[in-house]
Amino acid sequence: MYLANNATEHFYSYSIAQRMLHLTLQHNMTSIDHLDDSNALEQILQELASFDSAKKIPAIHRAVLLQERAPRKQLLLALVHRNAAVRAAAADAIETLQQWITDEQWLEAMPKNPWQIFFAARDIMAALGKDAPIRPLLLSTSAQNKSFRHSIQSILRLTIPQWSSETHDHFIQGCKQLRQHANAKYRIIALEMFNLMGDEVPLEVFLSALNDNDTRVRLAAIEQLRKRGQQGNPLPVEPFAALLSDPDTRIRVSSMEVLRIQEDTLPIDLLIAAMHNADEAVVHMAIRILGHRKVIQIIPELLAQLLEDANDPEEYDYIAMNVLDDLHEHIPLEPLLEALSSETKKIRLRAILLLSYLKERMPIEPLLALVEHKDPDTRKQVLWVLSDHLTRIPIEVIINKLKDRKKTVRQTASWVLLGHNNELPGERLLPLLLPLLDCPENIARATAITLLGKHVPMARLLAATHDHKWTVRHAAIKVLGTMGEQVPLDVFLEALCDRNLRVRSEVLLALSEQGARTPTSIIFAALHDRRRVSEAAAEILEKLGERVPHALVVQALNDPLVHVRKIAIHLLLTIPYEEAFPVETLRGMLQDSAASVRETAILALNQLEAIEPAEPFIAALNDSDNDVRKAALLVLAKLGEHAPQEPIKALLGEKELYSDAITCLQKTHPAVLREVAQEASDILLYKGAGQLLGSQEQEYAADMIGNMHNPGPLLVKRLFELLDWPYRGVRIKAEQALRKLGREPLCPHV
Repeated sequence: MYLANNATEHFYSYSIAQRMLHLTLQHNMTSIDHLDDSNALEQILQELASFDSAKKIPAIHRAVLLQERAPRKQLLLALVHRNAAVRAAAADAIETLQQWITDEQWLEAMPKNPWQIFFAARDIMAALGKDAPIRPLLLSTSAQNKSFRHSIQSILRLTIPQWSSETHDHFIQGCKQLRQHANAKYRIIALEMFNLMGDEVPLEVFLSALNDNDTRVRLAAIEQLRKRGQQGNPLPVEPFAALLSDPDTRIRVSSMEVLRIQEDTLPIDLLIAAMHNADEAVVHMAIRILGHRKVIQIIPELLAQLLEDANDPEEYDYIAMNVLDDLHEHIPLEPLLEALSSETKKIRLRAILLLSYLKERMPIEPLLALVEHKDPDTRKQVLWVLSDHLTRIPIEVIINKLKDRKKTVRQTASWVLLGHNNELPGERLLPLLLPLLDCPENIARATAITLLGKHVPMARLLAATHDHKWTVRHAAIKVLGTMGEQVPLDVFLEALCDRNLRVRSEVLLALSEQGARTPTSIIFAALHDRRRVSEAAAEILEKLGERVPHALVVQALNDPLVHVRKIAIHLLLTIPYEEAFPVETLRGMLQDSAASVRETAILALNQLEAIEPAEPFIAALNDSDNDVRKAALLVLAKLGEHAPQEPIKALLGEKELYSDAITCLQKTHPAVLREVAQEASDILLYKGAGQLLGSQEQEYAADMIGNMHNPGPLLVKRLFELLDWPYRGVRIKAEQALRKLGREPLCPHV
């Protein structure tokens, strides 16, 4: 049976490093003085496979001590690692190892068919959908890489309606054989394959697997049953309830997840018992379900846990508090009041928060007594809770906290007041806030200015624009911006020179509110300011719309600053000017020196449907920047069958662009994908890659050699050979690698 073919014993030509990514790392590294130890190489391989660069780099250094036994393939893979320090360490190691390892051995160790090629083949199959060839998909459904295997199975599912009865019967028979396989891996795959057939496979097939002697198989069965439950199929409770006592924590958690799908039918006693499970995740899910079902019997236990044990995990706290919030009408008051006097801060803070859940039942006096508590976190918590009851307390309580001895408490008081500004009685605030204009605390001054607004005397507002604290200057400018012609423009123009970015941004916003007085050219000039101010200016100009002179925006297309040119394009797209859009100028920007501008120009032309003639976009497929090339593909996709076929097809061999090329070809030349399907099939059938998809392998080879310090003549010769590769992406990579090595691509190899 082809599903049990020996080829399924390995995941294609996955490199050792990639296969070992999930191995547990051992931290008792074999001594470098005993590298002949049989465990030394295995230990180094494990650390080379680590995602942690801090482990990978020392392992690279130790690998040198293995001399001719050094793991060549793993060192080569490290040459293309995303971390520059890892690449440098690998280059150092390979240079040192050249006295023991020849060029021929390095070339032989170059990874063949890297995993990206298999994902490219998979994506081509996905693009073909129901028309994808079945045989390579069937073989790939047993791949070791779980995410890859599942994605292949999703594609295979699309082909099932096209199967002949013979294929269907062979498939079912093969799954049954795999279900009895001695290797747990194949029993897992059998369950996954059975699931592809939907309701045709009885539930009992999966339920029986819950008794498998291998934990991994039981987990796989639970996963497939969970999917059945999510699709609306009723599941029996008893098997999963029994698994809540399984010794493996993963089984317990997964079983609870299945039970949660049908929570409304679960016995309350089962859920309450699950609250005492050994696994926290099971406990958390049980509490959530009970809370959702409004089971008030759990309130005393939750309160006892929260108000007596300060060492609860944070997730338990979060879940229990949310459940109690939902059940707030039934929370008793007495234990909360008692916990307010706890010497344990965490319990005291929980009690304050729980009191806020009581809403109108919340007593005010006990909380007011805590406003002057010695602990600043307690004072903060009380302020937050009282913020929902400002009509029930003297507002002076909050205002006085603007002068608290702790900055975090002052800030909290400010947030509370500003957040409820519209609810505060304005007349009562004046005598309370005006004295704060002279307060030494800047938080108090800024808050007072914001709350008083136009009630602040003009002289005080103007003086505040020169305050030594930026928050006060910012608040003053914000108020002045609402006062129209009462404020001379010079006040804002002077503030444009403020040293603080937030203040300058607020000045621009104030200027935009000045109606006919708004100095558009000055706001436009602010595009040359620092990034935050420039972005604020751009938003304001967009808001001003047609009041911004069209000629000024067009002129900015030639601005020396990259971000200004991009903003100009955006403004032309968003402001409905009567003047014609400068399409030709935008086409000229496809040659801009900045890649981000070229990309923005292409996307703008695409939005305008100004995609004829197509030649500039075809040329952009050869741009040095991949984002520009991706933007060009979006344009060419709109041309449909009129788009050039070969330039797009060639991109299937580039690891950064193949996915975008597939998407484009689906819209322009779907027949090309059917042609390439044969090469994709060969990859999935372990027959190797052809020149097109195999270009990704050659790109990796060029990158690896180019990142070496001083590669030998055979390795350099390999780069020169790649200059003749039929697809441009590989040739470019080879040229870049040669130049990194100080060799000119046009020079003959020595």
